[in-house]
Amino acid sequence: MFAIAIAGTAACYAPVSAGASDGSGMRADGGDDGGTQDAPSFRGCFLLSCPADGSAEPLVFDGSFDTDTNARCLDDKADRACVVLATTVAINPDVPTIVTGSRSLAVFASEAINVSAGAQLDVLAGSAGGACVMLASAIGDGGAGGSFGTSGGSGGAGDAGTTSAHSSSMVPVPATLSGGCPGQSAVGSASSIAAGGAAGGGLLLHSDLEIDIAGTVDVSGGGGTGGGADVGGGGGGTGGMLILDAPEIIVDNTGIARAAGGGGGGGGADVNSVPISGKQGDDGDVNGGGGGAGAGTCNNSGGTGYQGSAAAPGAPGPMSCGGGGGGGGAGYIVTRTQQPITGGGLIEPSQTPVTDEPP
Repeated sequence: MFAIAIAGTAACYAPVSAGASDGSGMRADGGDDGGTQDAPSFRGCFLLSCPADGSAEPLVFDGSFDTDTNARCLDDKADRACVVLATTVAINPDVPTIVTGSRSLAVFASEAINVSAGAQLDVLAGSAGGACVMLASAIGDGGAGGSFGTSGGSGGAGDAGTTSAHSSSMVPVPATLSGGCPGQSAVGSASSIAAGGAAGGGLLLHSDLEIDIAGTVDVSGGGGTGGGADVGGGGGGTGGMLILDAPEIIVDNTGIARAAGGGGGGGGADVNSVPISGKQGDDGDVNGGGGGAGAGTCNNSGGTGYQGSAAAPGAPGPMSCGGGGGGGGAGYIVTRTQQPITGGGLIEPSQTPVTDEPP
Protein backbone atom coordinates (compact mmCIF):
# COMPACT_ATOMS: atom_id res chain seq x y z
CA MET A 1 0.00 0.00 0.00
CA PHE A 2 1.43 3.33 -1.01
CA ALA A 3 -1.05 6.12 -0.41
CA ILE A 4 -4.50 6.04 1.10
CA ALA A 5 -7.40 8.11 -0.15
CA ILE A 6 -10.27 8.34 2.33
CA ALA A 7 -13.59 9.72 1.15
CA GLY A 8 -15.29 12.10 3.59
CA THR A 9 -18.70 13.67 4.05
CA ALA A 10 -19.66 17.29 4.33
CA ALA A 11 -20.50 16.88 8.00
CA CYS A 12 -16.84 16.29 8.78
CA TYR A 13 -15.82 19.82 7.86
CA ALA A 14 -16.66 22.66 10.20
CA PRO A 15 -18.12 25.85 8.76
CA VAL A 16 -15.94 28.94 8.81
CA SER A 17 -16.81 31.04 11.86
CA ALA A 18 -14.61 34.09 11.78
CA GLY A 19 -14.83 37.83 12.03
CA ALA A 20 -13.14 40.21 9.67
CA SER A 21 -9.36 40.42 9.89
CA ASP A 22 -7.75 43.82 10.26
CA GLY A 23 -4.32 42.76 8.98
CA SER A 24 -2.26 40.04 7.40
CA GLY A 25 -1.78 38.22 10.68
CA MET A 26 1.16 36.41 12.19
CA ARG A 27 3.92 34.88 10.12
CA ALA A 28 5.30 31.37 10.60
CA ASP A 29 8.39 32.74 12.36
CA GLY A 30 6.17 34.02 15.17
CA GLY A 31 6.32 37.68 14.16
CA ASP A 32 3.03 39.58 14.48
CA ASP A 33 1.72 41.37 11.40
CA GLY A 34 -1.49 42.22 13.27
CA GLY A 35 -5.03 40.90 12.86
CA THR A 36 -6.76 37.82 14.26
CA GLN A 37 -9.85 35.73 13.63
CA ASP A 38 -11.73 33.21 15.70
CA ALA A 39 -10.77 29.67 14.73
CA PRO A 40 -13.53 27.29 13.66
CA SER A 41 -14.39 24.21 15.66
CA PHE A 42 -12.17 21.70 13.87
CA ARG A 43 -14.20 18.52 13.56
CA GLY A 44 -13.34 15.30 11.79
CA CYS A 45 -9.63 15.57 12.63
CA PHE A 46 -7.75 12.71 11.03
CA LEU A 47 -4.99 10.64 12.69
CA LEU A 48 -4.56 13.36 15.29
CA SER A 49 -6.46 14.72 18.28
CA CYS A 50 -8.59 17.71 17.32
CA PRO A 51 -7.08 20.99 18.48
CA ALA A 52 -8.96 23.13 20.98
CA ASP A 53 -10.94 26.09 19.72
CA GLY A 54 -9.15 29.40 19.86
CA SER A 55 -7.98 32.39 17.89
CA ALA A 56 -6.19 31.96 14.58
CA GLU A 57 -4.19 34.18 12.23
CA PRO A 58 -2.94 33.80 8.66
CA LEU A 59 0.16 31.63 8.43
CA VAL A 60 3.00 32.36 6.00
CA PHE A 61 5.90 29.89 5.79
CA ASP A 62 8.98 31.97 5.10
CA GLY A 63 12.33 30.14 5.21
CA SER A 64 12.39 27.95 8.32
CA PHE A 65 10.07 26.50 10.96
CA ASP A 66 11.19 24.57 14.08
CA THR A 67 8.45 22.41 15.60
CA ASP A 68 10.19 22.45 18.99
CA THR A 69 10.54 26.21 19.40
CA ASN A 70 8.14 28.07 17.07
CA ALA A 71 5.69 30.32 18.91
CA ARG A 72 2.80 29.22 16.68
CA CYS A 73 2.89 25.65 18.06
CA LEU A 74 0.19 24.65 20.53
CA ASP A 75 1.29 22.44 23.40
CA ASP A 76 0.14 19.05 22.11
CA LYS A 77 2.91 16.69 23.20
CA ALA A 78 0.45 13.79 23.57
CA ASP A 79 0.35 13.57 19.79
CA ARG A 80 4.06 14.37 19.41
CA ALA A 81 3.07 17.12 17.01
CA CYS A 82 3.33 20.87 16.72
CA VAL A 83 -0.28 21.91 16.07
CA VAL A 84 -0.92 25.29 14.44
CA LEU A 85 -4.30 26.98 14.04
CA ALA A 86 -4.58 29.31 11.06
CA THR A 87 -7.02 31.08 8.79
CA THR A 88 -5.26 31.13 5.40
CA VAL A 89 -1.95 29.35 4.78
CA ALA A 90 0.64 30.32 2.15
CA ILE A 91 4.33 29.69 1.43
CA ASN A 92 6.78 32.37 0.30
CA PRO A 93 7.77 31.29 -3.24
CA ASP A 94 11.04 33.22 -3.08
CA VAL A 95 12.71 31.03 -0.44
CA PRO A 96 12.31 27.28 0.31
CA THR A 97 10.89 26.57 3.75
CA ILE A 98 12.49 23.72 5.70
CA VAL A 99 10.61 22.35 8.71
CA THR A 100 12.80 20.75 11.38
CA GLY A 101 12.40 19.57 14.97
CA SER A 102 11.56 16.45 16.95
CA ARG A 103 7.79 16.81 16.48
CA SER A 104 5.72 16.44 13.33
CA LEU A 105 3.75 19.46 12.07
CA ALA A 106 -0.07 19.66 11.85
CA VAL A 107 -1.71 22.77 10.38
CA PHE A 108 -5.47 23.31 10.73
CA ALA A 109 -6.78 26.13 8.53
CA SER A 110 -10.31 27.55 8.42
CA GLU A 111 -9.74 28.91 4.91
CA ALA A 112 -7.71 27.82 1.88
CA ILE A 113 -4.17 26.40 1.95
CA ASN A 114 -2.24 27.55 -1.12
CA VAL A 115 1.18 26.32 -2.22
CA SER A 116 1.82 28.60 -5.18
CA ALA A 117 3.98 27.73 -8.20
CA GLY A 118 7.66 27.88 -7.23
CA ALA A 119 6.96 27.54 -3.50
CA GLN A 120 8.64 24.68 -1.67
CA LEU A 121 7.86 23.16 1.74
CA ASP A 122 10.32 20.45 2.88
CA VAL A 123 9.45 18.68 6.12
CA LEU A 124 12.12 16.78 8.06
CA ALA A 125 10.44 17.05 11.48
CA GLY A 126 9.29 14.02 13.46
CA SER A 127 10.06 10.30 13.08
CA ALA A 128 8.42 6.91 13.47
CA GLY A 129 10.67 6.19 16.46
CA GLY A 130 10.39 2.69 17.91
CA ALA A 131 8.38 1.43 14.93
CA CYS A 132 11.59 1.40 12.89
CA VAL A 133 13.55 -1.86 13.22
CA MET A 134 16.85 -2.67 11.52
CA LEU A 135 18.79 -5.92 11.48
CA ALA A 136 22.47 -5.84 12.38
CA SER A 137 24.97 -5.53 9.53
CA ALA A 138 28.44 -7.04 9.31
CA ILE A 139 31.59 -4.92 9.24
CA GLY A 140 32.22 -3.66 5.73
CA ASP A 141 28.67 -4.24 4.49
CA GLY A 142 26.52 -1.38 3.28
CA GLY A 143 23.70 -0.19 5.52
CA ALA A 144 20.18 -1.21 4.60
CA GLY A 145 17.74 1.40 3.37
CA GLY A 146 15.01 2.32 5.83
CA SER A 147 11.56 0.72 5.49
CA PHE A 148 8.25 2.49 6.08
CA GLY A 149 5.55 2.57 3.38
CA THR A 150 7.62 0.12 1.31
CA SER A 151 10.72 -1.90 2.11
CA GLY A 152 14.17 -0.40 1.68
CA GLY A 153 16.91 -1.99 -0.38
CA SER A 154 19.41 -4.29 1.31
CA GLY A 155 22.98 -3.19 1.82
CA GLY A 156 25.64 -4.66 -0.44
CA ALA A 157 28.11 -7.17 0.98
CA GLY A 158 31.63 -5.85 1.52
CA ASP A 159 35.08 -7.39 1.02
CA ALA A 160 33.77 -9.93 -1.52
CA GLY A 161 31.50 -11.37 1.18
CA THR A 162 28.29 -13.28 0.64
CA THR A 163 26.12 -11.71 3.33
CA SER A 164 24.47 -8.32 3.36
CA ALA A 165 22.39 -6.21 5.70
CA HIS A 166 18.69 -6.62 4.98
CA SER A 167 16.11 -3.98 5.73
CA SER A 168 13.16 -4.66 7.99
CA SER A 169 9.65 -5.08 6.64
CA MET A 170 7.48 -2.06 5.94
CA VAL A 171 5.75 -0.34 8.86
CA PRO A 172 1.91 -0.45 8.89
CA VAL A 173 0.12 2.86 8.44
CA PRO A 174 0.75 4.68 11.74
CA ALA A 175 -2.27 5.31 13.96
CA THR A 176 -1.29 8.96 14.24
CA LEU A 177 0.80 11.48 12.35
CA SER A 178 4.40 10.29 12.11
CA GLY A 179 7.67 10.76 10.28
CA GLY A 180 9.44 7.91 8.51
CA CYS A 181 12.43 5.69 9.32
CA PRO A 182 16.15 6.52 8.89
CA GLY A 183 18.56 4.42 6.89
CA GLN A 184 20.89 1.99 8.62
CA SER A 185 24.42 3.16 9.34
CA ALA A 186 27.34 1.11 8.05
CA VAL A 187 30.20 0.12 10.35
CA GLY A 188 33.89 -0.33 9.50
CA SER A 189 36.62 -2.40 11.10
CA ALA A 190 38.06 0.58 13.00
CA SER A 191 34.69 1.63 14.47
CA SER A 192 34.27 4.17 11.69
CA ILE A 193 30.68 4.79 10.64
CA ALA A 194 28.87 5.94 7.52
CA ALA A 195 25.59 7.38 8.79
CA GLY A 196 22.28 6.38 7.30
CA GLY A 197 20.10 9.01 5.65
CA ALA A 198 17.55 10.96 7.68
CA ALA A 199 13.87 10.06 7.51
CA GLY A 200 11.29 12.29 5.89
CA GLY A 201 9.06 14.09 8.38
CA GLY A 202 5.38 14.09 9.28
CA LEU A 203 3.04 16.79 7.93
CA LEU A 204 -0.74 17.19 8.18
CA LEU A 205 -2.48 19.94 6.21
CA HIS A 206 -6.19 20.39 7.01
CA SER A 207 -8.39 23.02 5.39
CA ASP A 208 -12.11 23.61 5.84
CA LEU A 209 -12.23 24.84 2.21
CA GLU A 210 -9.50 23.55 -0.13
CA ILE A 211 -5.85 22.66 -0.53
CA ASP A 212 -4.27 23.86 -3.79
CA ILE A 213 -0.71 22.71 -4.53
CA ALA A 214 1.02 24.30 -7.53
CA GLY A 215 4.48 24.19 -5.92
CA THR A 216 6.14 21.38 -3.94
CA VAL A 217 5.25 19.73 -0.63
CA ASP A 218 7.97 17.23 0.19
CA VAL A 219 8.45 14.74 3.04
CA SER A 220 11.15 12.68 1.28
CA GLY A 221 14.04 10.91 3.00
CA GLY A 222 17.72 11.85 2.95
CA GLY A 223 20.63 10.14 1.21
CA GLY A 224 23.03 7.86 3.07
CA THR A 225 26.61 8.95 3.75
CA GLY A 226 29.39 7.52 1.57
CA GLY A 227 31.72 5.03 3.23
CA GLY A 228 35.35 5.70 4.10
CA ALA A 229 38.27 3.25 4.00
CA ASP A 230 36.78 -0.25 3.68
CA VAL A 231 33.44 0.98 5.08
CA GLY A 232 30.09 0.39 3.41
CA GLY A 233 27.78 3.25 2.49
CA GLY A 234 24.92 4.28 4.77
CA GLY A 235 21.38 3.29 3.80
CA GLY A 236 18.92 5.87 2.48
CA GLY A 237 16.13 7.23 4.70
CA THR A 238 12.48 6.61 3.91
CA GLY A 239 9.88 9.11 2.92
CA GLY A 240 7.76 10.38 5.78
CA MET A 241 3.99 10.82 6.12
CA LEU A 242 1.93 13.50 4.36
CA ILE A 243 -1.77 13.92 5.21
CA LEU A 244 -3.94 16.17 3.03
CA ASP A 245 -7.42 16.71 4.47
CA ALA A 246 -9.92 19.07 2.81
CA PRO A 247 -13.26 19.04 0.97
CA GLU A 248 -11.37 19.77 -2.26
CA ILE A 249 -7.73 18.93 -3.06
CA ILE A 250 -6.04 20.26 -6.20
CA VAL A 251 -2.53 19.29 -7.28
CA ASP A 252 -1.92 21.46 -10.34
CA ASN A 253 0.17 20.28 -13.28
CA THR A 254 3.18 22.07 -11.76
CA GLY A 255 2.44 20.69 -8.29
CA ILE A 256 4.30 17.92 -6.46
CA ALA A 257 3.32 16.04 -3.30
CA ARG A 258 6.14 13.60 -2.59
CA ALA A 259 7.29 11.08 0.01
CA ALA A 260 10.19 9.40 -1.81
CA GLY A 261 13.17 7.48 -0.40
CA GLY A 262 16.76 8.71 -0.29
CA GLY A 263 19.59 6.99 -2.14
CA GLY A 264 22.14 4.77 -0.41
CA GLY A 265 25.70 6.00 0.02
CA GLY A 266 28.48 4.54 -2.11
CA GLY A 267 30.85 2.11 -0.44
CA GLY A 268 34.39 3.14 0.42
CA ALA A 269 37.70 1.38 -0.25
CA ASP A 270 41.17 0.81 1.18
CA VAL A 271 43.38 -0.05 -1.79
CA ASN A 272 47.07 -0.54 -0.98
CA SER A 273 46.54 1.41 2.27
CA VAL A 274 45.10 4.35 0.32
CA PRO A 275 41.61 5.22 1.59
CA ILE A 276 39.01 6.22 -1.00
CA SER A 277 35.57 7.46 0.03
CA GLY A 278 32.27 6.72 -1.64
CA LYS A 279 29.84 9.49 -2.49
CA GLN A 280 26.74 10.42 -0.53
CA GLY A 281 23.38 9.29 -1.90
CA ASP A 282 20.93 11.88 -3.19
CA ASP A 283 18.01 13.03 -1.09
CA GLY A 284 14.65 11.68 -2.24
CA ASP A 285 13.74 14.97 -3.89
CA VAL A 286 16.93 15.12 -5.97
CA ASN A 287 17.61 12.99 -9.08
CA GLY A 288 15.04 10.43 -8.01
CA GLY A 289 16.98 9.58 -4.84
CA GLY A 290 19.96 8.30 -6.80
CA GLY A 291 22.59 6.15 -5.06
CA GLY A 292 26.04 7.56 -4.40
CA ALA A 293 28.94 6.50 -6.61
CA GLY A 294 31.29 3.92 -5.19
CA ALA A 295 34.99 4.35 -4.49
CA GLY A 296 37.49 4.16 -7.34
CA THR A 297 36.99 1.09 -9.51
CA CYS A 298 35.10 -0.92 -6.86
CA ASN A 299 31.70 -0.55 -8.58
CA ASN A 300 30.11 -0.47 -5.11
CA SER A 301 27.53 2.25 -5.61
CA GLY A 302 24.53 2.83 -3.39
CA GLY A 303 21.02 1.78 -4.35
CA THR A 304 18.37 4.18 -5.64
CA GLY A 305 15.63 5.17 -3.20
CA TYR A 306 11.94 4.56 -3.88
CA GLN A 307 10.41 6.93 -6.42
CA GLY A 308 7.77 5.13 -8.44
CA SER A 309 9.53 1.77 -8.19
CA ALA A 310 11.00 -0.35 -5.42
CA ALA A 311 14.12 0.81 -3.60
CA ALA A 312 17.26 -0.81 -5.03
CA PRO A 313 19.90 -2.73 -3.07
CA GLY A 314 23.44 -1.50 -2.71
CA ALA A 315 26.07 -3.02 -4.96
CA PRO A 316 28.53 -5.50 -3.39
CA GLY A 317 32.15 -4.54 -2.94
CA PRO A 318 35.15 -6.70 -3.98
CA MET A 319 38.10 -7.27 -1.65
CA SER A 320 39.13 -4.14 0.26
CA CYS A 321 35.88 -2.38 -0.75
CA GLY A 322 32.78 -1.81 1.34
CA GLY A 323 29.29 -2.53 0.05
CA GLY A 324 26.94 0.17 -1.20
CA GLY A 325 24.07 1.31 1.00
CA GLY A 326 20.53 0.29 0.11
CA GLY A 327 17.98 2.84 -1.11
CA GLY A 328 15.28 4.08 1.27
CA GLY A 329 11.66 2.96 0.97
CA ALA A 330 8.62 5.13 0.29
CA GLY A 331 6.62 7.02 2.84
CA TYR A 332 2.85 7.35 3.11
CA ILE A 333 0.55 9.91 1.51
CA VAL A 334 -2.91 9.93 3.07
CA THR A 335 -5.74 12.00 1.63
CA ARG A 336 -9.31 12.64 2.73
CA THR A 337 -11.54 14.65 0.44
CA GLN A 338 -15.12 14.85 -0.79
CA GLN A 339 -14.29 14.45 -4.47
CA PRO A 340 -11.50 13.10 -6.69
CA ILE A 341 -8.22 15.01 -6.59
CA THR A 342 -7.86 17.21 -9.67
CA GLY A 343 -5.10 19.16 -11.43
CA GLY A 344 -2.90 16.50 -13.02
CA GLY A 345 0.16 17.06 -10.80
CA LEU A 346 2.54 14.48 -9.30
CA ILE A 347 1.59 12.56 -6.16
CA GLU A 348 4.38 10.14 -5.29
CA PRO A 349 3.86 7.45 -4.01
CA SER A 350 0.84 7.06 -6.25
CA GLN A 351 -2.57 6.68 -4.64
CA THR A 352 -4.40 3.50 -3.79
CA PRO A 353 -8.02 4.58 -3.15
CA VAL A 354 -9.58 3.27 0.06
CA THR A 355 -13.12 4.19 1.08
CA ASP A 356 -13.76 4.59 4.80
CA GLU A 357 -16.14 6.57 6.99
CA PRO A 358 -14.02 9.31 8.59
CA PRO A 359 -14.22 10.01 12.33
